[in-house]
Amino acid sequence: MSRFIWIRWILIPIFSLSVHFVFGQMYVAVLSKGNAGYRQVYSIQDRFPEDKIKEYQQNGYFVDDISYGSDIWTITASDRKDYYNQIVITSEDFPQETLDSKAKEGYFISDLTYGKSQGVRVWGVVLVQGAAAESQIVLSGESFPFDEVYDQLLNDYRITDIAVGKEGVKVVMIKGRKMKMVSQDIIVTEEFPGEFIEQKTKSENPSVITHISYQDNKWYVVLGFGSEHNSQYYTVQKAMPSNTIQQGWEEGYIVTQFQKFVYRNERISSSIPAYLTDYTGRIRCNDIMTDRTFNKISNGVSNITVSGLEGDQMKLKIINDWMYKESICMCTEQIAKLINVFEYDDSRYDFLEMMYSRVYDIDNYTFFEEALGDDSEVKKKFKKLLKSEK
Repeated sequence: MSRFIWIRWILIPIFSLSVHFVFGQMYVAVLSKGNAGYRQVYSIQDRFPEDKIKEYQQNGYFVDDISYGSDIWTITASDRKDYYNQIVITSEDFPQETLDSKAKEGYFISDLTYGKSQGVRVWGVVLVQGAAAESQIVLSGESFPFDEVYDQLLNDYRITDIAVGKEGVKVVMIKGRKMKMVSQDIIVTEEFPGEFIEQKTKSENPSVITHISYQDNKWYVVLGFGSEHNSQYYTVQKAMPSNTIQQGWEEGYIVTQFQKFVYRNERISSSIPAYLTDYTGRIRCNDIMTDRTFNKISNGVSNITVSGLEGDQMKLKIINDWMYKESICMCTEQIAKLINVFEYDDSRYDFLEMMYSRVYDIDNYTFFEEALGDDSEVKKKFKKLLKSEK
């Protein structure tokens, strides 16, 4: 079997006379669906969550993920059945000797993080017995150790976690015959790599996000092909995404990555229209088309003088060409302004189907059912569309 291993390093300069940066606190959550069927809980703490971890363990839960960002710790845990023991340790210095000792007892690192707890910065390490692993290594470097990681990818190791602390960047990699990931892509960048994630998750052989974190002013994102998760989406929101998480649980998803962070980006905040300021639902991407670009599209379809189905098809092509060119999202307010240019309900559905993967405020999409007229078959297709890609 051939394997494709791809690593990408992008570092965008943080200084520019023409760019105005916006700072704000945000939450990122990745929700994934597989065959696990776990129940899950989560919590936010102002210190390393040792007490919460003990409480979860007493109730039969294992820690899935611990992260630190913007002075808070987030933790998710589930009643998964593949682990049979789990311990958590904290240390001001990276606890390599302890990890080596526990490795001889069959423990593997399932989660690694670094952050401030009660005024002291500590490493937090979750160790488990029962992981689908045969061996494990921790690579280190002042910056991300791309060469060493690449060598180990060729040796069939796969990245399971990345953390940045006072000793530099730590990359946890494991190897095992039961590992389901065929290949991995890694990107390190100072700007949120939304286009890169979309490219990989929407490809012919789609990958899923296996790690995402914002540490030391950089994004660390790992995507895996052939993982246990068969469906996934992520959300970046200003408010705690409680509703999104709850809805995901109801649909069979679990949170696989979760973090609060301080975000620096000129587009994620400044381009969001006023009516979405308090929006807390899911989003498809972080960038909304500017009014200037949207007006160009609107003018283009308005200038079509051909009527009937042929005219509708021409309008669809114009919009599709612009969306491909811009590689960006529209908000539902912009989509609502375009939908009425189509004469036929079928054309309106084709437009909504085309835009469904490129809409910012996806949870507002249900409102468009009323724009499809009285054709029951078209409305059935629309409802099926909403259910198929949640």
